[in-house]
Amino acid sequence: MTLQQVIRPGRLRDERGAVASMIAVLGFAIFASLALVVDGGRQLGALTEARDIADNAARFGSQAVDADAWRDTGRPIIDEPDAEARVQDYMNRFVLANATARVVPSTGPDADTMVTVEVTLIRTSFFFPAAPAVATQSATALDGVVGP
Repeated sequence: MTLQQVIRPGRLRDERGAVASMIAVLGFAIFASLALVVDGGRQLGALTEARDIADNAARFGSQAVDADAWRDTGRPIIDEPDAEARVQDYMNRFVLANATARVVPSTGPDADTMVTVEVTLIRTSFFFPAAPAVATQSATALDGVVGP
């Protein structure tokens, strides 16, 4: 019998591997937390970028004012086919991300003076590549100066 067995009998044999299993559990918890933080941040970044792209595309599309209708009615009425072409031109020239945009019909009393753009941005996740982050935002641009 050794001196350690006399002082603490059976204790060394019973606790073997306890530290290794604790490190494994804590390592998994840290990895899962890191994955959630990184992929959640990428998702929020994709949402912000999609909103910015939609805002700028709507502003670009709202420049398609039908001059004849404006002269006749005194209201800046948007030429829808020209607005759609301008939005697609903006997307082709300025957007480098994996994004698609479409002009959706505007509703409300001033629908003929608005351009509403919906952008879908696909950003792959870092830790879970099988689950892409899809961000869809809409922005409406009005022609002329609108309140503060």
